[in-house]
Amino acid sequence: MLRWLAIFVVALTIMTPALVWGPGATDSGIYNFIWTRQFGEAMASGQFYPRWLPDSFEGLGSPTFYFYPPFAFWVSGALDALGFPTLQAINGAAALLLLGSGASMYA
Repeated sequence: MLRWLAIFVVALTIMTPALVWGPGATDSGIYNFIWTRQFGEAMASGQFYPRWLPDSFEGLGSPTFYFYPPFAFWVSGALDALGFPTLQAINGAAALLLLGSGASMYA
């Protein structure tokens, strides 16, 4: 039990800057935000695997998830669909996936 708590504390410590100040500047940060928001909206409307993002490219749409793997966006999109603000959904997904990574590494 103590080891699982240690994994949780390490994951939370690593994610603390992003949870406090928001996600850092990355090359794909704007896409992560736009795709998470649209994925979450689609999930909230009942689409489990949205492939078309209608608000991309000035409203012309994009077949983004025909080409990119959606796993991380299922996690962040689900948090967005549950009502978390998009930046918090991205950070929450990163924290959950980091915790899952640590747990699987331990196992």
